[in-house]
Amino acid sequence: MEHTLDAVTTTIKAIVAQTLKVESDDFTLDTPLREELGADSLDAISIALDVDDAFGIHVNDVELSQFNTCQSIVSAVSRHLNIDLPAQKKMSA
Repeated sequence: MEHTLDAVTTTIKAIVAQTLKVESDDFTLDTPLREELGADSLDAISIALDVDDAFGIHVNDVELSQFNTCQSIVSAVSRHLNIDLPAQKKMSA
């Protein structure tokens, strides 16, 4: 299965929405997960496990600690899958 940036983004938004019990249309890629969507550390672990399963990767503890927005998750997954991000979407590693 080939992963595209759009497919990764859609999947991550769906995982976040399901985990946090919100509609994917109710937040953007830049919405703070903790401050605005009420995510806690257990939610972050659940999201990381679902991301691991969905993409066949392993999210490490450093990456997990940087999961502040959907965009930060998209960036981490894209690095694992060697997907190039547009310059404005790149997050620091």
